[in-house]
Amino acid sequence: MNIVKQIGRKLFSKDTDQRVARSLNKVKEADQITENINNRLSEIQKSFKLKTAKL
Repeated sequence: MNIVKQIGRKLFSKDTDQRVARSLNKVKEADQITENINNRLSEIQKSFKLKTAKL
């Protein structure tokens, strides 16, 4: 029972909440970067298709 209390304290401590929040922010930033890269790749692909169609 003592182990369960220790695990509960560690899981629900403020420090853990802050770490989870930071991790979620990093995931959000990574998603935004990925979205920007995908958008840029789509633009490049469209441009490439137009250039190859003109040939």
